[in-house]
Amino acid sequence: MIAKSKDSLVLNIDDRIPKTSTRAFLVIRNDSVLFEYYKNGIAREDLSTIFSVSKSITSLMIGIALDEGVLSSVDDPVMKYIPELAQKHPNYSKLTIRHLLNMRSGLNFSEKYENPLAKMARLYYGRNQWRHIKRLGFSSEPDTKHEYQSATTALLSLVLEKATGKTMAQYFEVKVWKNLGAENNASWSLDDEKHRSTKSYSGFNVSAIDLAKIGRLYLNNGQHIGKHFVSSIWINETFTILPKNNAYHYQWYNFAAFGTDSSANKYFTDSLTASETFRTKYKKI
Repeated sequence: MIAKSKDSLVLNIDDRIPKTSTRAFLVIRNDSVLFEYYKNGIAREDLSTIFSVSKSITSLMIGIALDEGVLSSVDDPVMKYIPELAQKHPNYSKLTIRHLLNMRSGLNFSEKYENPLAKMARLYYGRNQWRHIKRLGFSSEPDTKHEYQSATTALLSLVLEKATGKTMAQYFEVKVWKNLGAENNASWSLDDEKHRSTKSYSGFNVSAIDLAKIGRLYLNNGQHIGKHFVSSIWINETFTILPKNNAYHYQWYNFAAFGTDSSANKYFTDSLTASETFRTKYKKI
């Protein structure tokens, strides 16, 4: 199979993909699988942790909860669902679900992965996610700036769990998984057995073929195999381009926003260019 990037470089997928760290690679058109690749004995039914793509799955569940009226508005204050935050910092009174969706919370949290003592490491490896989140202060007021933070998604999912009275896994299973026509099981990673707080920012584990079905749901404006999951309004709002937000909206990156962001960074217009850029940039790491 051959693919062409925007600079007209012709790449043979069969030769290129095995040289990357890719575990599974699918090409699907009109619900037909045209190409499948699995690395080193990995099978079609094997699960992969999709890390930050989990944020987009969290966004899907927020949209469903809004459709159902479990959440009344993206402009609801976070304290409506987690009132105990009022005692932690006055900026929580200004923080809304929309701010969390767009990574404009203002929380004092650094998304750094190199330092084993950094806040990101404590969030990911810690055994009590809620304790860590409620200790966070603010580096700026909500909606002042866009800053990508996994802690923001973690707080977003806590709002969802408080509103629904269900864990992320329970809500996801009922509203999405059981009607998706999934071929395999999936799971959400937790902070530990005692607290059982969902790692909504990085902890969804799924097979490639079933993840593709979630993607197809978005391509079909909230429907899949004749079943309705989330409103087309939510899908359209999710893909609205916000230049001030570095092409990030509702826990999704939208690289269709051709041009440059506020820092003069050019958006990628295709996955091949993005892959090659990151491979070159981080090849020494």
